[in-house]
Amino acid sequence: MQSIGHTPVARDVRLWALSLGNFAIGTGVMVVSGLLPPMSADLGLSYAALGQTITAFAVAVAFGAPLLAGPTSRLDRRLVLQIALAVFVAGNALCALSVSYETLLLGRVVAGLGAALFTPHASVAASLLTTPQTRGRAMSLVFLGFTASTVLGVPIGTVAGDLLGWRATFWAIAGLACIALFAVRVLLPHDLRAPSIDTRSWFAVFSNRTMTTLLLVTVAQSAGQFVLLSYIAPALKASIGASSFVLGTMFAIYGALGVIGNIVAGAIIDTRGAAFVMNMMIATVGAGLALFPLSGLGLAATVAVMALWGFGSFALNSAQQARLVGRSAALASATLPLNSSAIYVGQAIGAGVGGLLLSSGWLGVLGPCGAVLLVVAFALSVASERFTG
Repeated sequence: MQSIGHTPVARDVRLWALSLGNFAIGTGVMVVSGLLPPMSADLGLSYAALGQTITAFAVAVAFGAPLLAGPTSRLDRRLVLQIALAVFVAGNALCALSVSYETLLLGRVVAGLGAALFTPHASVAASLLTTPQTRGRAMSLVFLGFTASTVLGVPIGTVAGDLLGWRATFWAIAGLACIALFAVRVLLPHDLRAPSIDTRSWFAVFSNRTMTTLLLVTVAQSAGQFVLLSYIAPALKASIGASSFVLGTMFAIYGALGVIGNIVAGAIIDTRGAAFVMNMMIATVGAGLALFPLSGLGLAATVAVMALWGFGSFALNSAQQARLVGRSAALASATLPLNSSAIYVGQAIGAGVGGLLLSSGWLGVLGPCGAVLLVVAFALSVASERFTG
């Protein structure tokens, strides 16, 4: 194991390189939600149709993460991470060049495959570069890039898409991923390997009630959030008449509280445990979604709701990864890709459900409908702690 030894987690540049990659991917995942208006005007497509590009990305990750996990588990993680970012760059470049809905969908699928490869391997790499005592903080730092993308990447991309065109945003994401690729190549050690995945690993995961229940928790919480998050632009436009600048500001508030929540979670995980943090953050996100209709009361109410939602949104993903590794570090090469897959299965379900509600004229109930799925996630999370295997 390549351990960080006595180097403080926050000063380990290798972990920051992984975090930068997640920053690029997080921006790519979520920016479409803020680009719906200019993309709709340029391509002549409805919000619901464009929302399905989020579904396409999610499906690519959902299937790609477990399918690619086995063949790549035997390889040097440094090499795998570079390949993943190169594929992600290609997908975003294709999106920027697309002139049809089909090409845009293809670009999102290619980008999704890159994300499917990068995010779980980045988490595995973080676990290899750390000690058990600091693993929670290290994994939270790596996932912090994903969280920070909502503070900077998505808001800037949303405003830039309105001012410079949505294609410029996709080019910028591709450029950012190139920088992350270079950082990974230069900073990560060679021959960074974890136990490879074989048939017994998959069987060990799926025959374990705790592991399968935890993966269902991930699906439910992700689906609940993306019922609303996929269509946050039209939702905020309807409730407060949000311009691109206001929308970008709301993303920044959501993301800023996400960063704070992620930092808090990283500290608490190593003292109170990942399960405690996970349940706390699920409840926080569920409350934010349930209260989203209050955004119609004005800007102050919208800020409060977005802040509450954001505080728990990304912290629960960090807690879940630490929870899975804590249950079985030997199975991390299988459980972390499956958890990434579960996140995006949830995104696909959430975007699909949200699209149906939007098409049916039920825009105002997206938040409460998402909250119902968070209640399901909470119940499953609590139940998983009672299982012994």
